Amino acid sequence: MKQVKIDIFNALKLTKEQLREINDNPDIEKALIDIVASDAKGIKQIFTGWPPSTAVYPCVGFYRVSGTRGIADGKLSNFDELYSIDVFATTMTATEDALEAIDEAINTLEYIVTREGDLDLYETDTKVFHKVLRYRIK
Repeated sequence: MKQVKIDIFNALKLTKEQLREINDNPDIEKALIDIVASDAKGIKQIFTGWPPSTAVYPCVGFYRVSGTRGIADGKLSNFDELYSIDVFATTMTATEDALEAIDEAINTLEYIVTREGDLDLYETDTKVFHKVLRYRIK
C-alpha cells in the first residue's frame, strides 16, 4: 500500500475554525481521510457538507446532523452523535463500492457505531448517483 501524506485542512478545503464548527469528531474525519489516502474503492475526495460542482467522482460529503456530549472528570461522557455520510458517483456500482469502504472504516472506530439507514438517490440535474448513509456513534 502506498503511503500518502495528506494535509487535512487542504483536503477538506476548510480552515481549522470552520472544521471545528462543522465537525466535532476528528475520528470520523480521520477514518474518511484514510479511505481517500489509501485510494480504497476509488474514492477521490471528501468534503464536509455538499461537494462542489468541481468535485471528482466518486467522492464523499459528511456532516454531523445532531449530537450531544458532555465532559465529566476531564473525560468525554454521554457521547451520542448522528452523522450523515453521502456518497456521490457516476455509477451505482461505484456508490456500492464506496459504501463498503466507508462501512469498514467507520466500524474500526473505538465507539459503538450503528448504521441507522441509507437511501439511494439519483441527481437528475447532474446525472450522479447519491447514496445517503446515517451513522449513530456512541
